[in-house]
Amino acid sequence: MQAIKAVLLVPVQMVQLLLWLVWSLCKGFLRLLGVHTPVRTGQDYERFVARYLRGQGFRQIQHTGKTGDLGVDLVARKGLHTYAIQCKFYSQPVDGSAIQQVVAGKACYGCDAALVVTNATLTPGAWTLAERNHVEVLTEIDPDLHLRGLSPARLLTPGRLAGFAAGCVATGAALSWLRSTGTALGLEQYLALAGGCFLLCGLAVAGCQALWRRLWNR
Repeated sequence: MQAIKAVLLVPVQMVQLLLWLVWSLCKGFLRLLGVHTPVRTGQDYERFVARYLRGQGFRQIQHTGKTGDLGVDLVARKGLHTYAIQCKFYSQPVDGSAIQQVVAGKACYGCDAALVVTNATLTPGAWTLAERNHVEVLTEIDPDLHLRGLSPARLLTPGRLAGFAAGCVATGAALSWLRSTGTALGLEQYLALAGGCFLLCGLAVAGCQALWRRLWNR
């Protein structure tokens, strides 16, 4: 009986694995296009803030973990400073406890700057506490306002445009070389060639961007 159950369990696990792979590919494709999942929890908001700060010039962004973070959700670099970042996904103004937590956690993570990011705003007392402790604050960073899904500005980034241009040039050069050698290809082979050129150029552009970010952060 146990052997029968084990045999029947194999196709079920294969189907689950296939569905998981398809779902992962769909999510990756949507993220590539700039479409993101809705933000419902504090952890979702932390991931959103990490993407938002990356667009604001922050680099080497790290999540500290769910528990025992000492009031610091993210650690990131910008310029010459290392920031301890507290993310608050609230439906009401954030009080001074967030400022106190990030100030206390800043030293524990070896940071020299502190930042609080929230979708709401701060109470008057929290604003005063932030000013006195030199804590930077970003308020009303609302996912519904900053993640609208597909948009020309989100799709036509310099990196994607560079990858597309390089792919066009590489495809044209490859086709010109094939014509000069008298090689005839079918439609599927032409599509495969174009897809390979665009993929390689996209990877090359992404690699150059990653190298530039790493060198810039040093």
